[in-house]
Amino acid sequence: MELFKLIDYRNNLHHMGYKNQAFAVKNTIDNLFTNISIENVSNVEIVVARYNENLDWLLPYSKLVIVYNKGEPLKNRLEFKSIRNIENVGRESHTYLYHIINNWDTLADYTLFIQGNIDDHDNSLPIKLYLLSNLSMCINLSSNKLDILNWNRLHYNKKWKEMIRNKPWKYSKYTFAQWWDIYIQKPKPQSNHFKWSPGGIFSIQRELIKKKSLEYYQNLITTLDNHINPEEGHYFERSWYYLFN
Repeated sequence: MELFKLIDYRNNLHHMGYKNQAFAVKNTIDNLFTNISIENVSNVEIVVARYNENLDWLLPYSKLVIVYNKGEPLKNRLEFKSIRNIENVGRESHTYLYHIINNWDTLADYTLFIQGNIDDHDNSLPIKLYLLSNLSMCINLSSNKLDILNWNRLHYNKKWKEMIRNKPWKYSKYTFAQWWDIYIQKPKPQSNHFKWSPGGIFSIQRELIKKKSLEYYQNLITTLDNHINPEEGHYFERSWYYLFN
């Protein structure tokens, strides 16, 4: 079975509720990359949106890793390519856009954008696949048509409902549909065919990023730069695939 068909098969099992079978297929995919070296990978960067997560799992890729730290200081981590402390606003989406904007003229050929912990996003792909795919965009896609509730407000599960009640949260002044029309500026896909990336994990070619102008990204980040947990962060999580394609 071709690799990406195997990935689709795994995702379908997961969404049908067959989590044990899905986990077994994921292990199969992971094992395909166990013995593949990244020693000769060049001009690829891993941009990490970190709060207070332990980043030891990234040590095998340390020479490629740029950490944008929004939490407690990272001490004695000289093995990483760079650690940059920035304001804790806008979730991981702000971090991704911040990197694009502030490295516009020096973007790597390929950039992998990830969070400080991907274990809670169990449909993520092997890190080596993101780095070695040579696709213009390599992204873990999921589907949940109920999540967008006909493009009105997002349908938040129990975990997020609890966070909205008990932790800092800022509702967008726009519904998802309104925000999409203003900022993504593309036709909206039908809800039953909607694809998005839980956790916002993807690698992307520089040329695909630069199909949009710097000003476009500067406008996007303004929706994220004024709160620790804006609803727009969840809008972006559901929009990266369409934003770039």
